[in-house]
Amino acid sequence: MGEIIWRRDASLVSRRMQSAIAEVADDMRIEEAGMRAKSALAEYAMSKVTYLKHIQGELEKAVPDATEALAVIANATAMSIAEVLTASARR
Repeated sequence: MGEIIWRRDASLVSRRMQSAIAEVADDMRIEEAGMRAKSALAEYAMSKVTYLKHIQGELEKAVPDATEALAVIANATAMSIAEVLTASARR
């Protein structure tokens, strides 16, 4: 009657502690996924601005009289992309 029965899956950590650790691990995975998404968005935005500047240079070569107008358009577009990126990073 006084025998001790050992359970195979007995742990030195309580179930409550295991649950807390699992919850923290899940929260960390979610945070990590958010950081990766923001990083990917920033990289994509930078590639679009680089492409925009490339196109601006090509158009300036083709139409030298439109250099100022093209610069205004390209800079305004780049600023809009930066604002959207900044707003999404704050979330």
